Amino acid sequence: PAVCCAHGAMWLSRRLCAAVAGSRGLPAQEILRLGGTELGRAARRSLAEGDLGEERWSTYAARASELAGDLSLDETARLASAFSTARYVDFPLFAKLSARARECLPVAPDESTESAGSSSPFEDPDKNAGRYISASDLRRLALAFGRAQAFDGALVEAMVPLIAERVEDLRPRELVHIVDAYARMPIQSPELFALVAEAMPPYLYDLQPSELASLCRSFAEAAVYNEELSDALGAEVEKRARIFGALECVVFLDGLS
Repeated sequence: PAVCCAHGAMWLSRRLCAAVAGSRGLPAQEILRLGGTELGRAARRSLAEGDLGEERWSTYAARASELAGDLSLDETARLASAFSTARYVDFPLFAKLSARARECLPVAPDESTESAGSSSPFEDPDKNAGRYISASDLRRLALAFGRAQAFDGALVEAMVPLIAERVEDLRPRELVHIVDAYARMPIQSPELFALVAEAMPPYLYDLQPSELASLCRSFAEAAVYNEELSDALGAEVEKRARIFGALECVVFLDGLS
């Protein structure tokens, strides 16, 4: 019997792995057995295959909701990104994912307790043991909640100092996408926009016309004006005016106005 059980477990493991590799045929009962990492892989595979069926994503959502309290920060960010990319917005699920993300985020100490010798305010072993968020996960979370318009003020505000801490690890176009996400949120984040306005001017040459236009529009939507960034954007667009399409010109000019 023990041998039979072992063979049965190996068969089930192979079946799950094969199903995750080809998630279009993954039955609902097997989705409901997946762990957080495997569920994220299955959801991303469905996105790659264009499989956006309501029934499948409802099953993904049901399993994600069950797992939410035990997900890692990376798993939380990847699942939120997958659901928002699929335009599957389940507000109770996003509430659970945002709550889990808040629990896992590194915590900045109060000014009175910050260690003078620490190179980072998040390197507090008492508060942040085992807590870490990568630049890519910060980007995933910001974009996911911006796309889904499922706003958690406490989460998006808590992410701003972390983005500032990781700004050197973010590519210029990633910063463009992050401020675009924040511009969609009904939450003022002047510190983030000030950070991006200071960091971006030397790197505008690396952006595509659509990204230059998007950056201008994001600052306009957030009602944030920075003279240095505006001048740098104008100069960069003037140099590349001939490669701007009609839509990019309209978006850029609308942002300037």
